[in-house]
Amino acid sequence: MARQINAQTMVANWTKGIQAAGPKWTAGIDNPRTDPNANPAAATANWEAGVAAGAPAYTAALSNPAYVQLWRSGAKAKVASFTGSGVARAQNYAKAADALAPMISQAMSALPAKGPRGSNIQRSTAFQTAMHALRGRAKGRI
Repeated sequence: MARQINAQTMVANWTKGIQAAGPKWTAGIDNPRTDPNANPAAATANWEAGVAAGAPAYTAALSNPAYVQLWRSGAKAKVASFTGSGVARAQNYAKAADALAPMISQAMSALPAKGPRGSNIQRSTAFQTAMHALRGRAKGRI
């Protein structure tokens, strides 16, 4: 029997995830994989490719000892607007999930059996192909 995707479960999981995003976002700000000013020279080199004229000001800003704190403060100020907008749009997502859940179930029912870990490229490709074939069909229902 093919696994069925439940739209209400999708909505509940999405809402739970978006509500949890604020603390995750803050944790990422407080504990980045690398500090945003860990290597100002490399950051400057990448940025110069697109905005060569601003390189001296950018390097000076990254060299500021208060840069990380300023970055954290600014990024944290945006957390509420990001997570709040997601929660406010839960109804829109619910409509989309109602339309998409049966399409996902349909695509999954036609997938080849799972293989050992690392050998499921054909399964992934089949899912992508099936979903692409359904592209646009949910628009009238959202």
